[in-house]
Amino acid sequence: MKRASAFEEYAREVTPSLGAYLARRTWPATGEVDDLVEETLLVAWRRFEYVPQEHEARIAWTIGVGRNVLRNATRAKMRRAKAEGRYEAQGKAGIGPATSGASAEERVVATATVRAALDSLEEDEREVLTLAAWEGLSNAVIGTVLGISTGAAATRLSRAKAHFRAALAGQDATVAVTA
Repeated sequence: MKRASAFEEYAREVTPSLGAYLARRTWPATGEVDDLVEETLLVAWRRFEYVPQEHEARIAWTIGVGRNVLRNATRAKMRRAKAEGRYEAQGKAGIGPATSGASAEERVVATATVRAALDSLEEDEREVLTLAAWEGLSNAVIGTVLGISTGAAATRLSRAKAHFRAALAGQDATVAVTA
């Protein structure tokens, strides 16, 4: 199979998962998702020889690239805003990039109790916890996304869960799931 047709097949395979991952982290600015997906696929095209062959590993590798593309885009946006004099100190940003609007995670986790518990976690803990809970990824895939071993991913997830439970236990409000 030629490189172009192999890449087209790969892109069709990973784009739904990649788009969903990026949409949850950029909401409400979902217009950026297409650009981020394109940038991620451009990186994948340039590094196509490094793309794993197994389905789950391909998605993990691609989400890892997409995560880096999103971080770069967020940093560029913050630099532009600062240069234009519109940079606002936002404190601890929660999950994903700092935005003045609510992210998809913030809409899903609408209760103050859960938000406070998530905000009390370190950024790395929030990331590993949301990759497991919201993206449904296994420790092996989380390890690939984060560029760490499966054992390190399992350890980070275990610690993040323990810290999250402790933070929830420290809250007086009742946790409720909202639509």
